[in-house]
Amino acid sequence: MTVLKKRIRSMMRSNLSDSLRQYLESGDYRTRETFPNCPGRVETFLLANPGKRQLLREKWLQHRAEILADWKRQKRAGLPWAAVQFDEE
Repeated sequence: MTVLKKRIRSMMRSNLSDSLRQYLESGDYRTRETFPNCPGRVETFLLANPGKRQLLREKWLQHRAEILADWKRQKRAGLPWAAVQFDEE
C-alpha cells in the first residue's frame, strides 16, 4: 500500500456515533448522561427497540471490523455485546 493510500485511509472518518459505539460494545442504550449532545443519541435509542433488531444487526455488521480492531487495540477482555448477540446467529 502506498503512503498516499495510507494517508487517505487514516483521514476517512467513520459514520459511527459515540452513542452507537457504546451500545454495540456494552448493550447499554441509555446514553443521555454520557453523550448529552451526541447527534446519534436518538437513533441509538430507537435501535434499542426489539422490532429494530435486524437494523441493529446490519449496523453491527457495517461497523464490526472497526469496533473489534479498537477493542483488541485497547486489550479489553471478552467480546463486545453485539459480537455475542449477532455473530452466533
